[in-house]
Amino acid sequence: MYCGVMEITFHDNYLLAIVIFLLVLCNVRTCCECLRELVRVCEECKCLTPECLGFRLHVCLQDFLRGFVRRGLILFCFLQPVTLALISMGNQWRKDVNTASTVILCVPQTNFSALEYKGGGVVGGSEYKSEDGSYNYFVVGGGNGPSFGSECMEIDYLLLCMPHALAVSVSTLIWLRLIGDGVLYESLTWDDAVYSCGNGAIFLYDLSYYFEILCMNAFFIFLTVQPVHGWAAYYLSVGLSLVVLYFVNMARYRAETQLDAMAGMVVSTVMALIMIPFFLDLLETQTNLATAMMLIHMFCVMIIVCGHYLAAAEATASYVLSLRVFVTVCTCVVNIVLVGYGVNRMR
Repeated sequence: MYCGVMEITFHDNYLLAIVIFLLVLCNVRTCCECLRELVRVCEECKCLTPECLGFRLHVCLQDFLRGFVRRGLILFCFLQPVTLALISMGNQWRKDVNTASTVILCVPQTNFSALEYKGGGVVGGSEYKSEDGSYNYFVVGGGNGPSFGSECMEIDYLLLCMPHALAVSVSTLIWLRLIGDGVLYESLTWDDAVYSCGNGAIFLYDLSYYFEILCMNAFFIFLTVQPVHGWAAYYLSVGLSLVVLYFVNMARYRAETQLDAMAGMVVSTVMALIMIPFFLDLLETQTNLATAMMLIHMFCVMIIVCGHYLAAAEATASYVLSLRVFVTVCTCVVNIVLVGYGVNRMR
């Protein structure tokens, strides 16, 4: 047996690139509007005379509390890359605590040099046929079997969860801009006409959310599968994302007949029958971390699938955005806990 390990880590200098990326997303107009809003709030709250003290403070406090949750969620989602990077930098000061977060991925390899075909012809050579011209199965030559091993990489978990954080930041910025431009509003019906009538920019937001789903499935699956199934985890992430995207897209359509509804149920059942056994075969069952991540992943996927499928072209944009932001916050909290506590410490 042989095994080679290559370690890939997330360095502090990556933080500079992340900050530059976020600064590019934020333009001057957004910063100026924030400053203007701050000045307006200060002007409304400047009255401290006994005649208007109580009323003005009540109005300012009411406005602040009304938008506090929404603005807090926006900042929480938009600043995910910086938050994870700062937590990683803070972990370096905790020398007495194991805060390492890595994921090992392996690719099985076999040395076939000891194999040869029946009747002659070493595997990898050019003589694959016997004297009568027929192909033969190979047997172990010389009494020595093939040597098995694996090429492994120990990857810093930040390299797996950071794409999801960046995708969350981008999608948050896009739907904020759409709301600011009046393209997205609370009463907008999320149906098959949502991309028409000048709302083509919503398609860009959907694309960013599709990429967010792919990144979410990737880091959850890589945390739950056995290390030897690295490539299988990658293909499973892509396959599961395609299935989820099917249901996300179905939120804009309504089943016109009972036959259409039954067809959707049959397709869903077939997809589940294909994906679930394959996923359970790859699952790591020796650690509580893998089990916990699997349950959280299933919860997030079910919320996305059921929430979008039940929309059936009758939901509003506020419902769709609330549903997506809820799942996004859940996954972001999971990443913050994992990076702050240490993935390896949980195993």
